[in-house]
Amino acid sequence: MLLSQAIDDFFQGYFSTHERSAKTRVAYRSDLDQVATHATRDFELTSLTPAFIEGWAADLRLKKYSPASMRRKMVVLKVFCSYWVRKGVLSESPFWRVKLSFGRITQLPRALSETEMRGLLTQARQTQSAFPISRKGAVLAKGKSSNRSTRQYRALRNLALVDLLFATGLRVGEVSALNLVDFAVSDSCFRVKGKGGRDRLAFVVDEQTLRIQQEHVDCVRRLLRIAPPCL
Repeated sequence: MLLSQAIDDFFQGYFSTHERSAKTRVAYRSDLDQVATHATRDFELTSLTPAFIEGWAADLRLKKYSPASMRRKMVVLKVFCSYWVRKGVLSESPFWRVKLSFGRITQLPRALSETEMRGLLTQARQTQSAFPISRKGAVLAKGKSSNRSTRQYRALRNLALVDLLFATGLRVGEVSALNLVDFAVSDSCFRVKGKGGRDRLAFVVDEQTLRIQQEHVDCVRRLLRIAPPCL
């Protein structure tokens, strides 16, 4: 079996039985396509040897990939090889006979200072205060006032997003993936879809944050003409 065909078959089989996000699928495709590019056009799946893996790792190092990126790409290739071992196409994973070292990841993410966090929240609140949304509006206004109505909603949405990030410590991707049904008003919590398809609950304990989230959800329901759920 050609490596290119094995990659296509891997995506049809592996992702049909493993719950992974669309972002993960795109990352897997990018990394495995890079493996195929490094190999020859008629490269066979059974030609994935320790020597090939070491050669690809050396090529990544020459291209100045960071240790974190190199490690991620190797993890993807290892999952790919393990899949074909389970299918009986490969007798063993080539990673069983190779040892790679990419160095330590010394770069740590920079956290916002307390002053920066307060400034960001203050700016979001001031912007929202400048565009109050009428509680009686059912849909976005049309005509000349449509642009203002859009700015009103975006100001409230931005405040809700920023406030929720600081109040719960959720990842940006997790917050952006939230839907109306994920907010349990009676329990003051959000159902969050985390990495690996694992769900968890994020509770909102601050009254001001809860009020902002409720106001945002109510606004979205009015704009979409969605009736609130029966509690």
